[in-house]
Amino acid sequence: MKISAVLVIVATVVCLANPTASESEAHLRVHVEVRETCDDIKCSPGEFCTGSNVKCRAPDYSKGECFNVATGAFQTGCSLGFKCKNGKCASA
Repeated sequence: MKISAVLVIVATVVCLANPTASESEAHLRVHVEVRETCDDIKCSPGEFCTGSNVKCRAPDYSKGECFNVATGAFQTGCSLGFKCKNGKCASA
């Protein structure tokens, strides 16, 4: 009886002293989504990048479009105190 108790204790100590790979390592799954932003794009002169579609384009002058730098979007005309210069709203 004493020998079996000693064997159980020795086996327990050996198992606890040598952890398996699954007990000593943790594997994490990380999903990273890389999205392109307007900061990553260099537009040609006269073209602007809108945050909604992340593409460079020029304003449609036939529709009276002008690029609003504050909102990062095209709009029809400019707000009070601004006028459309070179395709973007600038202070008057």
